[in-house]
Amino acid sequence: MKSNVVIVKSGAISPFGNDAKNIINEVQSNKNQILTERFNKIKNFNFYGYGYKTKTYTDRSSQLCVHSISQLLKNSKFDPFDVGLITVSKYGCLESGMKYLNQLKTLKNTWFASPMQFTHSICNMPNSISCIEFGIKGITNHFFGNSESSLYAIWQAAVSLKDNITDEMIVCAFDSISDEHIRLIGIEEKSHEIVYSEAAVSLKLKLKENCNESDILCEIMGMGFSSDNNKTKSLQNAVLNSINDANIDKNDVNFFVSNAYLTNDFYKYERKAIEGILYDGIPVLMPKRYLGDSLSASLFMSLTVICNSIECKLPFRFINTLDSKGDNAIHAGDIAVLAGYNNTGYATSICIKIGGKNDY
Repeated sequence: MKSNVVIVKSGAISPFGNDAKNIINEVQSNKNQILTERFNKIKNFNFYGYGYKTKTYTDRSSQLCVHSISQLLKNSKFDPFDVGLITVSKYGCLESGMKYLNQLKTLKNTWFASPMQFTHSICNMPNSISCIEFGIKGITNHFFGNSESSLYAIWQAAVSLKDNITDEMIVCAFDSISDEHIRLIGIEEKSHEIVYSEAAVSLKLKLKENCNESDILCEIMGMGFSSDNNKTKSLQNAVLNSINDANIDKNDVNFFVSNAYLTNDFYKYERKAIEGILYDGIPVLMPKRYLGDSLSASLFMSLTVICNSIECKLPFRFINTLDSKGDNAIHAGDIAVLAGYNNTGYATSICIKIGGKNDY
């Protein structure tokens, strides 16, 4: 991929705040806040109090998705056919699906089961509702998966821009926390030490040639993909491919952003993968230890925070090792590598150059 696609704006909602600005300020305040619950829901958020056009019942996942996208499109005018939307979620609208199935079990006449819950349970409503809410009529798509799928969504968005299919692309990754999500996470995850965090994060992408340098949060320099039964080897190949795609030397990379929550997992999977690909002692950030694991939204949240934290000291829990000089800061022009992977051996990696803009 040529280095001509940039991210110009971010929007987010999480337990740390109802917009990207508050989340970033919370991280930069260096309070070292620790999420105390294993599953952390977003509090003090009333979707219907924000004046959205959607007035009917909306699934929690749809609410988070719409709200984070609104931060990108607020007070902006655009041709609806020139903006596309790609969304990502690991679980989708499970809560609605379970409500519908429970209705079928309890109602004597299943004819009266909620058609809205049924619709939510069988299709991607967050993407559809967002398109209706904001009048988006360009290319749309939805991926089911974790952070590796979120990076793949960025790749498709970038290709759509380079092929002149659209002028702007929005990618949004989200996952809500319901009783059904908690049940599935309990089945899928072996570790009970991981803290989960409800979140939605949106990014706006444009061609670099259509932006001023002052508009750029980060430039997408390269992307890499890999699939292998050996998860470590797959991640290693994806990172190598992203660096080669960026056409840079490994020594040009200033830091690596871990997708692990547990330090043991970083050493078990990621450290082995980057040994020999990136230089020894490369600075490492571990945002999940501070922000919690927000599943599909995790890497987008990490990317949003680091791109808006230029020259800011980061919380201790955010850092494994960062700057060898001891300033623990991110600088404009720094090159970072982020990677996502899953248990089936599929991995994606993105190499970015941080711009000089602070979004807020």
